[in-house]
Amino acid sequence: MARPSPQPSGRSVASLVAVSGLASVSGVELWRLAVSSSTTPQWDMAKYGVSALRLADAVRQLDPLGWLAEIHGLSTWPPVWPLVQSVAFLCFGADVSVARGLVAVCWALAVVAAFWAVRPLVPGIHGDAAGLMAAAWVAQAPLLQALATVNLLEVPGVLGLLVCLGCAARALDPEADTRRRARWWRVTWITSLLLFFLKYNYGLLWLAPLFSAELVRRRGSWRQLASWLWMKIRGVRWTPWTSFLTVALGALVVMRYTGGIDVEVLGRRLRATSVGNPAYVLLLLVCIRSMAGGKEAWRRLRRHWRAVDTSWHGLVSLLVAPILGWMLLPPHVKEFFGFVENRSSDLGFGASMAFYPRVFVEQYSSGQGMGWLVLALGAAAMIWLVSDEPRHRLLALTTVTAWCALWAHPYKLSRFGVQAAVLTGALASVWLVAVDGRRLRGAWVSVPATVAVLGVLALGVDRSFVMRQHEVRTVSGDSVVAAEEAARVALRDGIVLGTWNELSPGWVEWRARRAQTVTAGWRPVTTLDLDRRQRAEAVTHHLETGTCRPVAFIDPKCQGWLEENSWLEPVEARLRSASSRWRARPAAAGLAVFECRSGGDESVGRVLGRERKP
Repeated sequence: MARPSPQPSGRSVASLVAVSGLASVSGVELWRLAVSSSTTPQWDMAKYGVSALRLADAVRQLDPLGWLAEIHGLSTWPPVWPLVQSVAFLCFGADVSVARGLVAVCWALAVVAAFWAVRPLVPGIHGDAAGLMAAAWVAQAPLLQALATVNLLEVPGVLGLLVCLGCAARALDPEADTRRRARWWRVTWITSLLLFFLKYNYGLLWLAPLFSAELVRRRGSWRQLASWLWMKIRGVRWTPWTSFLTVALGALVVMRYTGGIDVEVLGRRLRATSVGNPAYVLLLLVCIRSMAGGKEAWRRLRRHWRAVDTSWHGLVSLLVAPILGWMLLPPHVKEFFGFVENRSSDLGFGASMAFYPRVFVEQYSSGQGMGWLVLALGAAAMIWLVSDEPRHRLLALTTVTAWCALWAHPYKLSRFGVQAAVLTGALASVWLVAVDGRRLRGAWVSVPATVAVLGVLALGVDRSFVMRQHEVRTVSGDSVVAAEEAARVALRDGIVLGTWNELSPGWVEWRARRAQTVTAGWRPVTTLDLDRRQRAEAVTHHLETGTCRPVAFIDPKCQGWLEENSWLEPVEARLRSASSRWRARPAAAGLAVFECRSGGDESVGRVLGRERKP
C-alpha cells in the first residue's frame, strides 16, 4: 500500500510565503499601472468586458432569462471569464480599471501557482528549488507583466493551466493513497473543464496531452499504446454506419485544409468554408443514433458505463458530459471551429518557424542569454517524453504540444506563445533541479537556487517595457474621444458605423451602459454583428425608412479600417453629398455624426444596391 504523502516542510512553507510576498509587491505595482491608465480597450478586451457587464446587469435586475441568454450567446469566447468579471463588476463597479485590476490579481496568483504546481514534480528538498525557479520565470517574463495590465485572457489562462498542472501532478503522486489520488483526479477534471470554458484552445492544449499521457501510463509505454490502438483499429466492424463516419470525418479534414467548397449547382451557388456546421450535423447524428431504440439505448449506455474503468467515471461526468451538452447548441459548435481555425499571418515557412523562439528570448525573458538557456534546457528535457515518471512525461508532452500548436497554426501573435513560454520555464526548472539533484545533495541545490530566485523575484516590474506594450494593446488619443462621442450617439438609438479594432462595438456599448440606468435587454443599434451583405442591407433600410436616428461614422482610412469597412465607402459618400437628407454636425476627432434633415432621398438605397451586386 502506498504511504501517505509527506506534509510540506517548514522550508517549503517559508518558500511559499516568500514567493507570495514578492509576487504581491510586483502585483500591486502592475495593478497600479493597470488601473491608472487612461487608455481604452481594443476589440477583444471590450468584448469580454461588455459581456460581463450584461451578466452583471441581469443579476442586478433579477433577470434569469436574460442571464441565460447572455451565457448562450458567449460562443466565440466561452463564459468563465465574463462570469468572473461580472462578480467583480457587481462588487466594485463596471469601470475598465476593475477589469484590468482583476487581471493583475491573476498575475500575482499565477506566480504563486507556478511554485505550487512545480514543487511536487521533484521529490524532497529539490522540489522547493524547482518551484522557486518556475515562479521566478513566470514573474520575470516582461510580456506576461504587460499582459497583466490589459483585459485579455492570457494571464487568467496561465493561472488556470498551472492550477491544472498542479492538480494532475498530485493525482499522479505515487506516494499518495488511492483515495487521495481519486480526489485529486476529480479536482483535475473540474479545473480542466474551467480552463476549456475560459478559452477553447487553452483547454485543448491541456486536455490532449493529459489524455495521451494517461493512456501511456495505463498501457505502460508508447509502444504498447500504439499496439493497443492498432488492435482496436483492426477490430472495427465496417458496417454502413462506421463507413459513413470515416468518410464524413475525412471530408471534414479535406474541407479544413482546402479552404472549403464553393460550387454552383443548377444555377445556385453552394458555399461551405468552415467545418463548424457540418461538424454539428455529424455530432447530432451520432447523438441521435446513440439514443435511438428507447429503453434498449439506455441499457446499452449503462453497459458501456459499467465496462469503463471506474477511474474514468469522473472524467465522463465532470468533463466530457458538460462539454458535450454545451456543443449540442448549434452556434457553439460553429463558433468553436471558427475560433480554432482563425486566420493567417501570411508568413513564409522560415519566418513562421523562427517567430516564437525569437519572441521567447526577446519578450518572455528579461535577458536573451537567460532566454536561450531556458530554451536549451527545455529542449534537453524532451527526453522525458519516454520517461518512466508519469509526471515528468506529462509536463514534457504538454510543452511539446503547445510548441507544435504554435508552429502549426498560421496566425502568429506574440501573446499566443504565453502557454508554451510558461511550460518551457517549468520544464527547464524541473529538468535542471532533477538532473543536478542526482549529484548534489541537500542544501547544495536548494539554498543557492532559493537565493538566486528570490533575487529575481525582488527585481520587480520592467515598467518601461510594460507601458510600451500596454499602449500597443490599447487605444489612446483621438480614438478615445471618438469612442465617447459614439457612445452618446448609441444612447440616442443611433447607428454606429465604421467601427474597427480601435472603436469596437463592445466598447461603445460598455460606455453607453455606464452612462445611463439601462433597462433589461438594452443594446445600442449597431450593424457590426452582421456579415458584409447584411450590414449593407441594414444600413440601406435605415437610410430609406426616413427615421431620424443619428448615424455616427468613423473613417480614419488606415489599413485596419479599410480591411473591415471598405463596403461603407458609398455610404459615406452619399451621407456627405449635398443632396442627401443627412447633415453632418461637429463631433470628436476622427468621427462624423450625421443627423436627418426633413424630406428624403431614395437614391441612397439604389447606390448601395449596385455596390452589393457580385
